Amino acid sequence: MDMSKTRLHFTISGYHKERMCRLWRNVIRSLNCSTQGYTQHILIKICLCFSKKIKLFQSHVDEDFIEERRALLDNYLRKLVSIPDIAKSQEIANFLNNDKSEVPAQEQKRAPREHNPDDFPEDQEITDISIPSTRTMNDHVLYQIDVSNQRKRRTFSKWTVLKRFGQFHVMDEKVRLDLANRPDVLEAMPVRPSRKAKIWHDHMDDDFIEERRVLLENYLTKLLSIPEVAMNQHFSKLFWA
Repeated sequence: MDMSKTRLHFTISGYHKERMCRLWRNVIRSLNCSTQGYTQHILIKICLCFSKKIKLFQSHVDEDFIEERRALLDNYLRKLVSIPDIAKSQEIANFLNNDKSEVPAQEQKRAPREHNPDDFPEDQEITDISIPSTRTMNDHVLYQIDVSNQRKRRTFSKWTVLKRFGQFHVMDEKVRLDLANRPDVLEAMPVRPSRKAKIWHDHMDDDFIEERRVLLENYLTKLLSIPEVAMNQHFSKLFWA
């Protein structure tokens, strides 16, 4: 069964690292020798979501922690099934077909999808955001943000900006300050991806960069769905300056 054309829409209940690691090992073993070297090279690039957090220091039932894991797992599985040899693997088919459960209607509405311009107010300048790639410089990383407004003419509907990680934090702080008198909006805003001390984390490491890219994209997508934030001058300025 080729899972590359299968839409990933399933629920992982109580994510277990051991089970995902077992899937990882079985997939590698099931690959043909002729393609294994090339495929394993790609697999190494998408292994980032296996960074297990110690429960002593991190609550595994915290909503923000769960959402972060969901975004990383979603990215990991999508990359797995984008590789032809793995998409055809019986191990992947078994993993994605076991423990099936019917998704309630309210959960389906929250499933990741492309934004529909009709979901937003008419005067909202941005209708879709993605961070498809990064650029590694000598001493820092730039995140490529693809922005679009499907209501505009095609020649003006899409543009790209490059931003450093710290600029997202500056924007977040200014937006929250502007909306200090709107506790309802502040409560709806997602937690911004946290800073990591360079003494403990290599900020130029490929896995570290990829994890940040995934979390930043998820964070921006959620902000875009909050009109008061999406139309805030500090949020908009991030994508024009």
